[in-house]
Amino acid sequence: MLETIQNFVSNVSTSLNSNSWIYSTQEAKNPSSPPVCWKSLKQYTLSEVAEHFHYNDCWLVVYDLVYDVTVFLNEHPGGEYIVMENAGRDATLAFRGSRHSKDAFDMLDKYCIGILVETERIYTPSDDELALQSDS
Repeated sequence: MLETIQNFVSNVSTSLNSNSWIYSTQEAKNPSSPPVCWKSLKQYTLSEVAEHFHYNDCWLVVYDLVYDVTVFLNEHPGGEYIVMENAGRDATLAFRGSRHSKDAFDMLDKYCIGILVETERIYTPSDDELALQSDS
């Protein structure tokens, strides 16, 4: 029985990884090498993001970047309630866990309004590291 379950999990995993419509999160965003423009973004704390958890004012964080997705709520294919579950907080794990397409990752760019302050970042380099990257 255990072998059957292991085979099933292996087959599903192989199938999911071979589908080109599923976009790897490593391919989608490489937090270890952010674009130079990130250093010029306005910085926010998680407390500031937490104030924006309403249908008419909805911010969230994905990979340390802050997004104002208010105007996107009605357009989200999974429904606005899914976005609202993460409103005002870090939605990285939820975003990664749902295996969004490359288009979904690309779409985020137009809603980007800032980046978390350096002390609250998990995925992106420090400001000093960003400065070094822009010099090279």
